[in-house]
Amino acid sequence: MIRNKIAIIIWLYNTELAEEFIELLLPHKKKIHIFLGLCKDKDNNSVVQKFTYYFKDTLDIEFFDNGGTDVLPTLRLLEKCQNNYSIFFKLHSKINAWGFKKHVDWKAILINDILYGDNFDYTVRQLSRKNIGIVGSKSFIMRDNEYTNQDKILELCNLLDVDYTKLRIKSFIGGNIFAAKTSIFKPLLYNTKYKDLLSKEIGAIKDDLKSTYVHSSERIFGYMAEYHNQNILGAPRHCKIILNPKIKTHRLHLVELYNKYCYIQENPNIFGRIVDTSQKDISILWQHIEKDKLQKYRAIESNILVNHGINTSTTL
Repeated sequence: MIRNKIAIIIWLYNTELAEEFIELLLPHKKKIHIFLGLCKDKDNNSVVQKFTYYFKDTLDIEFFDNGGTDVLPTLRLLEKCQNNYSIFFKLHSKINAWGFKKHVDWKAILINDILYGDNFDYTVRQLSRKNIGIVGSKSFIMRDNEYTNQDKILELCNLLDVDYTKLRIKSFIGGNIFAAKTSIFKPLLYNTKYKDLLSKEIGAIKDDLKSTYVHSSERIFGYMAEYHNQNILGAPRHCKIILNPKIKTHRLHLVELYNKYCYIQENPNIFGRIVDTSQKDISILWQHIEKDKLQKYRAIESNILVNHGINTSTTL
């Protein structure tokens, strides 16, 4: 049954990431149908060949103009799949870095936590619950953070007939990569004027100085959970624990990513590369401190680590 499959919506503007997405999706091949959006202005021949080779029986490809960043293609693809798929994953090919040093591959965090390995099945199970509308990386669940965008958020809510006064928490997923119930997004679909406004924002769009429709939409996407009396759930399910007596909770949660990097869930600015790992220990080069400062952690249980600090005066 097609309704038992999960819709994977991908806006793959940065086609150099095609193989990375394919590797992440292949383990779930029998459970998914891919709706791939590509930019008309790019050379997409190689991407089409690769996705068709691996997913030819579960693949739809659409070509779009370069407008509305990842938001507009997502809406158009969601209109194609929303009647037949109860759950969708919203993915896109972010290449910009995040963090106070612009050192964090937040695309990897956002995708890893909902999609990689067992996280995929966990995400789908949670979205089968009545009270869960969206699942996203716990570290990037933002709350009541409209930044410069409130005027356009109000404008779009009015345009979409969404009652803004119903919203109190106003949570969303920073980075705009998440999984959700398709039903809660119906208020945003088939609105020509909305899509026209988005289409006028072309290329890389920033909201540092003024509001934008795409950044406003990022918030509204998240608001759809609360608007339908549902919650946003943080992922992934499993983390390793680093014991640390210097902090109030005495512990931090370490998430290992699919690309041999890792981060601390409480503060994803603490982001590093895993140099070596075994059943007994793990060695990490943290990117937020000086280079070549290696930290080693000893496993005292399968998922509990303690600092074994080497070559560093900065420890977690």
